[in-house]
Amino acid sequence: MQHGRVAAAVAEILRSHVRRHGLGVVLGNDTWFVLARSPDTVRGPDVAFVVRKRFERVGDLTPAFPGAPDLAVEVVSPSTTRASLHGKIADYLSAGTACVWVVDPSSQTVTVYRSLLSPRTIEAGEILDGGDVVPEFRVPVELLFEI
Repeated sequence: MQHGRVAAAVAEILRSHVRRHGLGVVLGNDTWFVLARSPDTVRGPDVAFVVRKRFERVGDLTPAFPGAPDLAVEVVSPSTTRASLHGKIADYLSAGTACVWVVDPSSQTVTVYRSLLSPRTIEAGEILDGGDVVPEFRVPVELLFEI
């Protein structure tokens, strides 16, 4: 339940900002992204953001988005292994995702990946920002974990 609650909070806060600024679309974990072909690599992040121009080219009537999200958000659950999480992050980044947020309810942190080599961890009491991927987005990390 915690995983779903936190994923919903991230989606709600992110979507509110994205809609208010007309930036694109926020998608839930039932959305598949085709990150590579032959062999196919398909991922469904817990929350994703795609900029307006890219989304409008594709629309939402396709079974899967052909390409990477601009922002992928993965919420850590008790069953998440370090190896599976690392694999997802690597897949997103190598496919062109500009930023991956790993949201960890147990430590109440968000680790921001723009590359595998230099993640940045943001804790409660600090501000998570969207950088150039989600312009002007800023939220206190602890809001993502509120009940």
